[in-house]
Amino acid sequence: MLRFLKWLVVIVGSIAVIALVAANGYSLYAKRELRRANSAPGEIVSLDTHDAHVFCQGQGSPAVFLISGMAGSYSYWSEVQQGIQSLTRVCSYDYAGLGWSTERSSIADVQDHADDLKRIIDATLGDEPHIIVGHSLGGVVGWVYAQKNREKIRGVVTLDTIPGAPHEYFGQEWFDSTNGQIKLIRTVSRLGLDAVFLRLMTGESPSPALLYLDKIPDHLEAINDPDLVEQMDSREHLGEIPVVVLEAGDQEAFDEQYSYLDEARLERLRDWWHEGQLRLADLSDDGDYMLVETAGHNIAVEEPQLVVETINDAVRRVRASQ
Repeated sequence: MLRFLKWLVVIVGSIAVIALVAANGYSLYAKRELRRANSAPGEIVSLDTHDAHVFCQGQGSPAVFLISGMAGSYSYWSEVQQGIQSLTRVCSYDYAGLGWSTERSSIADVQDHADDLKRIIDATLGDEPHIIVGHSLGGVVGWVYAQKNREKIRGVVTLDTIPGAPHEYFGQEWFDSTNGQIKLIRTVSRLGLDAVFLRLMTGESPSPALLYLDKIPDHLEAINDPDLVEQMDSREHLGEIPVVVLEAGDQEAFDEQYSYLDEARLERLRDWWHEGQLRLADLSDDGDYMLVETAGHNIAVEEPQLVVETINDAVRRVRASQ
């Protein structure tokens, strides 16, 4: 019996090693093919901190600059950007270490992201007036940038932007949930199982996201920084700069996203998130608010045409006022 168990362990162990090697080989092959088939669609802009991938289309003024949420890339905006480029110039970009942007020495906080954004916009748009559009964390990054560069800003549009510091409200649940994601992604990447992991998660063939999956934990750790509380609270009133705030209104999707909270805390979270969106609209003399009942957190993906119309209306308003 003991001999049988030893052989069973050997056989199971051998199968596990073979499976791991096969999965690792699949990931390496998938990454090589992705790099071969997907060259950077935009231009690479050399900054002091890193080389940034920026994708611009169209012509016209004011330009529109799109900022993704946490660990997002330019591709998040593909449908929205396509709908704007016929009206004016529109740009999106990859955060440092994601997509085709090289790694930065460190990403410590929102201010670092805002500083990178300024360098990228200075390199691509110069002094050209522009409208900032930010999703989730990107809305905070855009706001911090806008309040320090008011002379060039002609409008701000936020899409279900984080209304405050997440861990200030969620407490230990936030840290536990985020740290769990960090450990899972790092383990998967180190074992070379990232292509298999994405295939199981999405049910689709590997996408360009595979090329930077191992960098996502760095961005998650930046959101877990306790200093984020102060940075979230530092958003200033933008005066006469027009602001449009879009809030996700799909209650079922919201509840599913935060299913680890009990009903009482979930209800308080809903109120906190909603009141935070209204406060953002009040941080402008020309603020407007819209509840998008048909979309969850990823409004630009679920309702791209509505987002396009909102941004294009903002562009036309600027032109009409000149």
